[in-house]
Amino acid sequence: MNTATTDWTIAAHLEYNDRNEVVVVQHKGGETAVTRLERGAATGKDINHVPAFWGINERNEALVYDPASKEIERQTVVAADTRFAYAYRDPESVRVWFMNDGDKDGNDTLACGDKASSVTIAAKTNGQAERVDTLCVGRGHHVTIFVGPTPKQGNIPYRAFASNLKDGTIHVIGNDPNDAVSFLKTIATINLCDPRFEDNADTDVPNNAFPHGMEFSPSTGKVYNLNNGYHTVAVIDPLSHEV
Repeated sequence: MNTATTDWTIAAHLEYNDRNEVVVVQHKGGETAVTRLERGAATGKDINHVPAFWGINERNEALVYDPASKEIERQTVVAADTRFAYAYRDPESVRVWFMNDGDKDGNDTLACGDKASSVTIAAKTNGQAERVDTLCVGRGHHVTIFVGPTPKQGNIPYRAFASNLKDGTIHVIGNDPNDAVSFLKTIATINLCDPRFEDNADTDVPNNAFPHGMEFSPSTGKVYNLNNGYHTVAVIDPLSHEV
């Protein structure tokens, strides 16, 4: 891509030195401009009820998701306590997966009660952002990666792997819209517990694996998950889900 002649827009969330703002960098007609979305008053809601920032539209308006009403609103002002969610783009579709780490205990009490936090999938349909579904996975911060057929292994199904920091697990979720039985359903939960690093050789969930960082290699056809708590890497077969 020739960036000198191509128009593009980037929206960035800045959070440092007590700043919490959205900056829009737009390159159009050979000129680059930087603007900022206005910061509004805080909503005062708890972490699971505050609006979540999902991006901007072609008019540089903020797309903000209300987890209570499940509506996506266009705003020119972003509330000071808006939640800026980690987002993962499915490379095989127009779907984007937004993470909700939950409260201090790792729970999204609005969508999942006191047992889990959530992942919300959105898609662009007819030029508009729409919520596809909200899934309850495990507790705590999530990292999500996507697997599918490779030139060397054509039998790897389309799946999403979402890690759960506080539980020490990975949820395997169906990601093939042509498979109605498994699409956006939990297929398996991988327990990352390694008794060598647990008190009394415990194998339960939650554990101290603290997964944070994951990639899929098309070269090997394996998922590589960083267990921060153990200082190890778990190599996972996406077919058998075995570590």
